[in-house]
Amino acid sequence: MRFEAAAPVRAFASYRRQRNLPGRWWSATKGGHVGYESWLERDQVMLLDFDPAVVGIASQPFWLFWSAANGRPLSHAPDYFARHEDGTAVVIDCRPAERRRPRDWAKFEATEAACTEVGWGFRLLGAPDPVVVRNVRWLAGYRHPRHRVEPVASELLAVFAEPLPLMDGAAAGGESLAVLNGAVPSTLVARAVGGRLGAPARWFARLAGEGAVMAGAGSVLRPGDWVTFNGDEHQVVALAGTAVRLRSAGGAESVVLASYLMAAPDFVVTGAEPLPEMEPSGLLETLPEPTRAAAERWQRHVVEVDTGLLPGAEPGTPPREEYDPATRSLTERMQAKAAELGVSLRTVEGKRSRYVKQGLWGLVDQRATRRWEATGRADARLVAAVREGLDGETHLSTGTRSRLIRRVIKTVEATYADGAVPLPSERTLYKLIDALSTGRHTFGAAEARGLMLPRTLPDPVPPARHEIPPSYISRLATLLGLDIDGLWFQVTQPAYPGAGRRVVVPERLAALTGRSVHALAGAMPELRDPPPDWEMFRHQPQTGCHLCDARHPGGKVVRLLPHHAYICLRHGAWIGPPDIDHLAVDLAPFPEIVDAQRRHLLLLRRYGWAPTYDAVLTALMICAHIWYGDGRPLTDVFGVWNIWDDRVHHLIPLDPEKQDYIAYSASKLFAAVYPEAVTLAPLIASPYWRRLADGTGAEQARFFAEVGKRVTYPYNEPDRGGDAVAHWALADSWRPPSRPLTTYAPGRDRGTLPGLAANRLARQEKSAKWFSRSRRNQGRTLLFHGHLKPVLLRDREPRYVKWEGTIWHSGRTDDLMKEEVARRRKELQAGAAHVRYQRAEDRASSR
Repeated sequence: MRFEAAAPVRAFASYRRQRNLPGRWWSATKGGHVGYESWLERDQVMLLDFDPAVVGIASQPFWLFWSAANGRPLSHAPDYFARHEDGTAVVIDCRPAERRRPRDWAKFEATEAACTEVGWGFRLLGAPDPVVVRNVRWLAGYRHPRHRVEPVASELLAVFAEPLPLMDGAAAGGESLAVLNGAVPSTLVARAVGGRLGAPARWFARLAGEGAVMAGAGSVLRPGDWVTFNGDEHQVVALAGTAVRLRSAGGAESVVLASYLMAAPDFVVTGAEPLPEMEPSGLLETLPEPTRAAAERWQRHVVEVDTGLLPGAEPGTPPREEYDPATRSLTERMQAKAAELGVSLRTVEGKRSRYVKQGLWGLVDQRATRRWEATGRADARLVAAVREGLDGETHLSTGTRSRLIRRVIKTVEATYADGAVPLPSERTLYKLIDALSTGRHTFGAAEARGLMLPRTLPDPVPPARHEIPPSYISRLATLLGLDIDGLWFQVTQPAYPGAGRRVVVPERLAALTGRSVHALAGAMPELRDPPPDWEMFRHQPQTGCHLCDARHPGGKVVRLLPHHAYICLRHGAWIGPPDIDHLAVDLAPFPEIVDAQRRHLLLLRRYGWAPTYDAVLTALMICAHIWYGDGRPLTDVFGVWNIWDDRVHHLIPLDPEKQDYIAYSASKLFAAVYPEAVTLAPLIASPYWRRLADGTGAEQARFFAEVGKRVTYPYNEPDRGGDAVAHWALADSWRPPSRPLTTYAPGRDRGTLPGLAANRLARQEKSAKWFSRSRRNQGRTLLFHGHLKPVLLRDREPRYVKWEGTIWHSGRTDDLMKEEVARRRKELQAGAAHVRYQRAEDRASSR
């Protein structure tokens, strides 16, 4: 069997989310289908099919096996095998030039060597000329035998043996309209294409002869164009396949074939609009979702005005009466659309005009695409001259803005021809200089300006992991004896023109420290580009493990830690949520607390940060309710709270000299309940257990029994009320995970780290005083801590004046609460149904 008749050695697989697009191409050369694995292979097999020297084509013709230099077995299946008329053969591989990796080159070279050994040729092909591909794709449809009309086709081959005008040749072959519609395209495509596929206008001129008049840039007809035909002016009303509906200036309508129309001797497009520009599809992805959705809705309306049908309409769908091109003019259809949308006719005309010129991009609200620049609309050459002048002023004594303006004007006039660079007014020049000199101290003290000069610091220390830039810059200034605020202004710039808040410029800090931007961004989240999701981090920076910080000299290390960082696993130290800065607690006597951090990380890996964040905080809140003194049973029953009390006794010991708990910190109370909270968190994060908690009575019983296996539950007597577990199952298990109430805002006004706020110190002292007096109600202290606010304020209504009301609400299970939850769920379900309907409408409009 010859290779060109062999079946492919491997199948052309197709599956969801496949990156390449396989398929089969009908080949006139082979008289059957040829498979391809990508659109590049499709284009190449299409060109092979049009090559008159090729008589046979096979895809994936054979496997080639060989061994690499290290003995590793290798294999490769070339893309195509082609047989020529003279009996020679060529093996073809298709791969874009930019995607040819070293291991691919090794396979191509081995294939070429094997082909040379057996006397075959080898070709490595990339992307072909797009003009040729588009022409061949359009012509390929006429090569199928079903389009060959006999005996007209044989007569036309004889008629067009020599160049003739198209209409004369068609008339010689029989009835001109029938010949033009069927026999001419298939016959000439099959035998008369030659090598002219890259120049379609000249190829058509060859078919039509010198008597044909080409339309030039207006050869693409669209509804609304005006043409001259048969000695009269006509407007293109509609296009359907190869038929064109025309309406004369007098109102008479007619339908003609496009080939017959454009081959008429007096045909010319007199009122064509320019061809649409290429749609910037990449920019469309950067637009806000509402802006893009509004443009797509207008696209549906404009398409209905032009064609009478909405995009994606089923074949045979009749147009609405007011938009029927057969009975309504373009102006009438636009007037109907304006009345339907409640806008003016001019608005619809403008939208349609921009859609014709620019596609979907023309319908975008351009206000969403404008970018503000500090230099406004000033000429770029003038801006460059001002920057150059500002750089020169840095090394001089303090000057004035008027002196700089004179120097800039002289520079512009000496560099460019007179009038080549438009100069704005003096007032605008002052504004431009102020915008470009922000943060440079050009017109301030010379000492401050000298400090702004970029230079590398001697022996700078590296940043700590998750350290905030003010902390790092403060440590650098302390170690090198520099002014903290001066160093801060050297490496920062305003967040936006005129802003007091300043953000670090990574390139400046890299030049100052001699470290790469990549290394600095890896340690400090604020320097990352693109910025991270700030919801993943705590909104308040804090100190970390004191043993880790000891490795970083220069002062206190302040870090921006993620929500899941409660323990330093390297040193077994509790760092917990933000609190008054105490040394981290050594957890060597409590291995179960350290192990809870590892289980927390596994939970994070399984469910992601948002469900894990909500689950751990909710579990901490439930544990706080269990630990709350008013929620315990009246009988003396051993419960999990006894374990927590024992841990607190070791974490916050009594100082025998001062007879006080000087090591008190509310964060340590979280350490006491952390292991049980992480044990309970999987039930809250798991979709399965959430469904059971929100299910039938039997399913809820299973959920409550599982909670009882992990913590003491039920933890109070039924008649006393208040059950945080039952409240969560009733009111929160069906909600999406809670998100942080506030997020970290990068940047600050000055580089100096602020001290502790007075209100935080007052809360700490008050909490420590109550703890030293009674050593009870630790759960109440946790419930009042800001760390649990996101799960205590789940969009609940009503808002209580005092926080005690919010805590009481978080354990409600009474009938009034059940009615309120039922009402809220009904409202949310109605809103969700509306959102699903809107999404379905958006999907329909995007088709």
